[in-house]
Amino acid sequence: MLPEWIPDSVKHKFIQEVNDVRPKARTTRRIREFAKADKLAKKEIRQRFVLNYKVSDNGNRVILRGIDENRDSLYVVLEKVIKDYKVTPGKLVAGQYD
Repeated sequence: MLPEWIPDSVKHKFIQEVNDVRPKARTTRRIREFAKADKLAKKEIRQRFVLNYKVSDNGNRVILRGIDENRDSLYVVLEKVIKDYKVTPGKLVAGQYD
């Protein structure tokens, strides 16, 4: 059940993450962990934000602007840092279970 503050026009875009994975990844342990997280989330009090974003420089820079639940202004700039890692990439690709 999605929170009431999420507009109905976008609710259909959300997936049920626990079930919408490849069958090999759907395990009893995964289902139990999601159930536990749902119980904890109901007790948690979260801050709400309304943000707009702008992507520039071919996705290397993202600017977030908005307000929080106390109507305080927010302005965040995220800049991608290109790092030359000395470790070779792994053989497994995330999300592939074939």
